[in-house]
Amino acid sequence: MPFASLALAAAVLAVPQAVPRSPADRPHQFGIGASLVASNVGGGGSFRYWFGENVGVELNAFVSRPRVTLDERATIVQVAPSFVVLLGHDDPARDVNVRPFIGGGVIWARASFPENSTLASRTGGGTGGQLSGGVEMTFAETPGLALSASAVYSHLPIRYNSAYAVDGFNVVVAVHYYVR
Repeated sequence: MPFASLALAAAVLAVPQAVPRSPADRPHQFGIGASLVASNVGGGGSFRYWFGENVGVELNAFVSRPRVTLDERATIVQVAPSFVVLLGHDDPARDVNVRPFIGGGVIWARASFPENSTLASRTGGGTGGQLSGGVEMTFAETPGLALSASAVYSHLPIRYNSAYAVDGFNVVVAVHYYVR
């Protein structure tokens, strides 16, 4: 009987156990990447810095060229810093972690038209607020890579000709590589 209990104890010890991560073993902290704005067809850069496992800051900068009239396009530049909160915890035992997030911050946008445009006098911009929510996916095989998709609601208090391309809902897809 003692040998049977020793064999059972050895079998239990041989089963790999999930080891909880310490705060020093965060899956990521500082990331740089690229973003695609799907709603008004543009792209840009993105930066994320996490203060802990769940709270961080994000900065997105985009350039887009939405069609304003049938023959004219505007150039819109947006800069949007925000706070981000990841919900839930990273599970190191999973191959793919999907974690929802919420965020909010400010947005600065400026639209411009070519000088020979009939809309050139309507060039302008402003600062407003934004709220976002989405999901971030991380992968066990590539711990430095993260994909995210979010819906962003932006509100600019001033109006200009192409505000429809910034005001309201936009969809942002981003790829981040965490260097640390």
